[in-house]
Amino acid sequence: MTATAGAAIGGGTGAGGSGSRRGRATITLVLVGAAVVVLVLIGLAAPATRNDGDPLDPTSTTATGTKAAVELAGRLGADVDVTSELPGDD
Repeated sequence: MTATAGAAIGGGTGAGGSGSRRGRATITLVLVGAAVVVLVLIGLAAPATRNDGDPLDPTSTTATGTKAAVELAGRLGADVDVTSELPGDD
């Protein structure tokens, strides 16, 4: 009677036993591993399209641009001239 009770609880190796659990765990691990590999390959194949432009560009609103500083200085009353020439020896 104890053998029947053990099989009914799930102690056997038949359907619903530890053997099928191990198979499901293996399949799950394989699928998760395959998904990780696919995501890594997509990440490596995707082009890096981020272009922040020229550093300290006074017309650029990107992270390396200074358009906000130029506009803020102008609103605070500064005389702002945006040129591509270096200042003289005044």
